[in-house]
Amino acid sequence: MSQTGHELRSLLAPLRRAVFRATPPGTVRVVAPDGAPLSEAQGELLRALSRTGPSTTTQLADRLHVARSTVSNLVKPLVEAGLVTRALSTADLRSALLDLSGPARAALVEADRGRSAVLQKAIDALDVTDRAALEAALPALARLLEQLRAQDQHPAGRGHHGSQGRHGAGRGHRGSGGRQGGHRGDHEGGDGTSDRI
Repeated sequence: MSQTGHELRSLLAPLRRAVFRATPPGTVRVVAPDGAPLSEAQGELLRALSRTGPSTTTQLADRLHVARSTVSNLVKPLVEAGLVTRALSTADLRSALLDLSGPARAALVEADRGRSAVLQKAIDALDVTDRAALEAALPALARLLEQLRAQDQHPAGRGHHGSQGRHGAGRGHRGSGGRQGGHRGDHEGGDGTSDRI
Protein backbone atom coordinates (compact mmCIF):
# COMPACT_ATOMS: atom_id res chain seq x y z
CA MET A 1 0.00 0.00 0.00
CA SER A 2 1.27 3.46 -0.91
CA GLN A 3 2.38 5.65 2.00
CA THR A 4 2.33 8.87 -0.04
CA GLY A 5 -0.66 10.29 1.84
CA HIS A 6 0.87 9.59 5.23
CA GLU A 7 4.26 10.99 4.25
CA LEU A 8 2.78 14.12 2.69
CA ARG A 9 0.61 14.78 5.75
CA SER A 10 3.60 14.34 8.07
CA LEU A 11 5.48 17.02 6.12
CA LEU A 12 2.80 19.66 5.59
CA ALA A 13 2.25 20.87 9.16
CA PRO A 14 5.99 21.02 10.05
CA LEU A 15 6.66 22.83 6.77
CA ARG A 16 4.06 25.49 7.54
CA ARG A 17 5.38 25.94 11.07
CA ALA A 18 8.96 26.20 9.78
CA VAL A 19 7.97 28.95 7.35
CA PHE A 20 6.25 30.82 10.18
CA ARG A 21 9.24 30.54 12.52
CA ALA A 22 11.73 31.53 9.81
CA THR A 23 9.83 34.70 8.94
CA PRO A 24 11.76 37.76 10.23
CA PRO A 25 10.36 39.24 13.48
CA GLY A 26 9.75 42.59 11.77
CA THR A 27 7.26 41.10 9.31
CA VAL A 28 3.73 42.46 9.73
CA ARG A 29 1.39 40.00 11.41
CA VAL A 30 -2.35 40.29 11.80
CA VAL A 31 -3.25 39.79 15.46
CA ALA A 32 -6.33 39.40 17.63
CA PRO A 33 -7.66 42.19 19.88
CA ASP A 34 -5.50 40.99 22.79
CA GLY A 35 -2.36 41.06 20.64
CA ALA A 36 -2.15 37.28 20.32
CA PRO A 37 -1.78 35.61 16.89
CA LEU A 38 -5.06 34.74 15.21
CA SER A 39 -6.29 31.18 15.23
CA GLU A 40 -6.02 29.27 11.98
CA ALA A 41 -9.81 29.41 11.57
CA GLN A 42 -9.76 33.21 11.84
CA GLY A 43 -6.90 33.38 9.36
CA GLU A 44 -8.82 31.21 6.90
CA LEU A 45 -11.82 33.51 7.19
CA LEU A 46 -9.72 36.61 6.49
CA ARG A 47 -8.12 34.97 3.48
CA ALA A 48 -11.52 33.90 2.16
CA LEU A 49 -12.64 37.54 2.29
CA SER A 50 -9.40 38.59 0.62
CA ARG A 51 -10.07 36.21 -2.27
CA THR A 52 -13.79 36.80 -2.77
CA GLY A 53 -14.53 40.29 -1.46
CA PRO A 54 -17.70 41.30 0.45
CA SER A 55 -19.66 38.24 1.55
CA THR A 56 -22.58 37.31 3.77
CA THR A 57 -22.23 34.96 6.72
CA THR A 58 -23.96 32.24 4.72
CA GLN A 59 -21.60 32.65 1.77
CA LEU A 60 -18.56 32.45 4.04
CA ALA A 61 -19.96 29.37 5.77
CA ASP A 62 -20.37 27.67 2.39
CA ARG A 63 -16.85 28.57 1.26
CA LEU A 64 -15.22 27.48 4.50
CA HIS A 65 -17.50 24.43 4.92
CA VAL A 66 -18.49 25.37 8.46
CA ALA A 67 -21.74 26.25 10.20
CA ARG A 68 -23.10 29.80 10.08
CA SER A 69 -22.82 29.98 13.86
CA THR A 70 -19.10 29.18 13.57
CA VAL A 71 -18.60 32.07 11.14
CA SER A 72 -20.54 34.40 13.47
CA ASN A 73 -18.32 33.44 16.42
CA LEU A 74 -15.16 33.92 14.36
CA VAL A 75 -16.26 37.27 12.91
CA LYS A 76 -17.28 38.99 16.15
CA PRO A 77 -13.74 39.54 17.55
CA LEU A 78 -12.41 40.37 14.08
CA VAL A 79 -14.97 43.16 13.74
CA GLU A 80 -14.11 44.40 17.24
CA ALA A 81 -10.42 44.41 16.29
CA GLY A 82 -11.10 46.48 13.16
CA LEU A 83 -9.98 43.68 10.84
CA VAL A 84 -13.42 43.02 9.33
CA THR A 85 -16.12 45.52 8.44
CA ARG A 86 -19.86 44.88 8.53
CA ALA A 87 -22.40 46.77 6.40
CA LEU A 88 -25.97 46.23 5.24
CA SER A 89 -26.31 44.62 1.85
CA THR A 90 -27.85 46.93 -0.75
CA ALA A 91 -29.40 43.88 -2.43
CA ASP A 92 -31.00 42.52 0.73
CA LEU A 93 -31.37 44.84 3.72
CA ARG A 94 -31.90 41.80 5.95
CA SER A 95 -28.33 40.65 5.28
CA ALA A 96 -25.00 42.10 6.34
CA LEU A 97 -21.95 42.06 4.10
CA LEU A 98 -18.59 41.30 5.68
CA ASP A 99 -15.35 42.54 4.16
CA LEU A 100 -11.71 43.09 5.06
CA SER A 101 -10.81 46.48 6.46
CA GLY A 102 -8.11 48.45 4.68
CA PRO A 103 -5.46 47.80 7.37
CA ALA A 104 -6.25 44.07 7.42
CA ARG A 105 -5.94 43.81 3.63
CA ALA A 106 -2.59 45.63 3.68
CA ALA A 107 -1.31 43.45 6.53
CA LEU A 108 -2.27 40.26 4.67
CA VAL A 109 -0.36 41.38 1.60
CA GLU A 110 2.72 42.18 3.68
CA ALA A 111 2.49 38.91 5.62
CA ASP A 112 2.21 36.90 2.41
CA ARG A 113 5.18 38.74 0.93
CA GLY A 114 7.30 37.85 3.95
CA ARG A 115 6.28 34.18 3.97
CA SER A 116 6.89 33.85 0.22
CA ALA A 117 10.36 35.39 0.53
CA VAL A 118 11.32 32.94 3.29
CA LEU A 119 10.07 29.96 1.31
CA GLN A 120 11.75 31.10 -1.91
CA LYS A 121 15.09 31.57 -0.13
CA ALA A 122 14.93 27.99 1.14
CA ILE A 123 13.96 26.68 -2.32
CA ASP A 124 16.83 28.57 -3.94
CA ALA A 125 19.25 26.86 -1.54
CA LEU A 126 18.26 23.40 -2.85
CA ASP A 127 20.14 21.77 -5.70
CA VAL A 128 18.81 22.06 -9.23
CA THR A 129 17.29 18.56 -9.20
CA ASP A 130 15.23 19.24 -6.08
CA ARG A 131 14.10 22.63 -7.38
CA ALA A 132 12.96 21.06 -10.64
CA ALA A 133 11.12 18.30 -8.74
CA LEU A 134 9.26 20.87 -6.62
CA GLU A 135 8.28 22.88 -9.67
CA ALA A 136 7.09 19.77 -11.51
CA ALA A 137 4.97 18.76 -8.50
CA LEU A 138 3.05 22.04 -8.27
CA PRO A 139 0.31 21.17 -10.82
CA ALA A 140 -0.29 17.81 -9.10
CA LEU A 141 -0.53 19.51 -5.71
CA ALA A 142 -3.05 21.98 -7.11
CA ARG A 143 -5.15 19.10 -8.44
CA LEU A 144 -4.86 17.34 -5.08
CA LEU A 145 -6.21 20.46 -3.38
CA GLU A 146 -9.19 20.56 -5.73
CA GLN A 147 -9.84 16.86 -5.12
CA LEU A 148 -9.87 17.39 -1.36
CA ARG A 149 -12.21 20.36 -1.71
CA ALA A 150 -14.55 18.28 -3.84
CA GLN A 151 -14.55 15.50 -1.24
CA ASP A 152 -15.28 18.04 1.49
CA GLN A 153 -18.27 19.40 -0.45
CA HIS A 154 -19.74 15.91 -0.95
CA PRO A 155 -18.67 13.85 2.06
CA ALA A 156 -20.03 10.34 2.37
CA GLY A 157 -22.64 9.87 5.07
CA ARG A 158 -22.79 13.48 6.14
CA GLY A 159 -25.76 15.81 5.88
CA HIS A 160 -25.36 19.10 4.05
CA HIS A 161 -26.61 21.44 6.77
CA GLY A 162 -27.19 19.20 9.77
CA SER A 163 -25.99 20.08 13.24
CA GLN A 164 -22.98 17.81 12.72
CA GLY A 165 -22.90 18.31 8.98
CA ARG A 166 -20.31 21.07 8.87
CA HIS A 167 -16.84 21.24 10.36
CA GLY A 168 -16.86 22.97 13.68
CA ALA A 169 -20.60 22.69 14.22
CA GLY A 170 -20.10 20.31 17.11
CA ARG A 171 -16.90 21.88 18.41
CA GLY A 172 -16.59 24.17 21.35
CA HIS A 173 -15.24 27.70 21.16
CA ARG A 174 -12.72 29.12 23.54
CA GLY A 175 -14.22 32.25 24.98
CA SER A 176 -15.38 35.31 23.08
CA GLY A 177 -12.14 35.39 21.06
CA GLY A 178 -13.61 32.92 18.60
CA ARG A 179 -10.79 30.41 18.79
CA GLN A 180 -11.88 26.92 18.06
CA GLY A 181 -10.45 24.22 20.22
CA GLY A 182 -10.96 21.66 17.50
CA HIS A 183 -8.54 23.40 15.15
CA ARG A 184 -5.66 23.72 17.55
CA GLY A 185 -5.14 20.02 18.12
CA ASP A 186 -5.02 19.36 14.39
CA HIS A 187 -2.67 22.12 13.36
CA GLU A 188 -0.30 22.84 16.20
CA GLY A 189 2.90 21.08 17.02
CA GLY A 190 4.52 20.56 20.37
CA ASP A 191 5.81 24.13 20.30
CA GLY A 192 2.26 25.51 20.12
CA THR A 193 2.80 27.17 16.74
CA SER A 194 -0.09 27.07 14.31
CA ASP A 195 -0.33 28.30 10.74
CA ARG A 196 -0.89 31.88 11.79
CA ILE A 197 -0.96 35.01 9.71
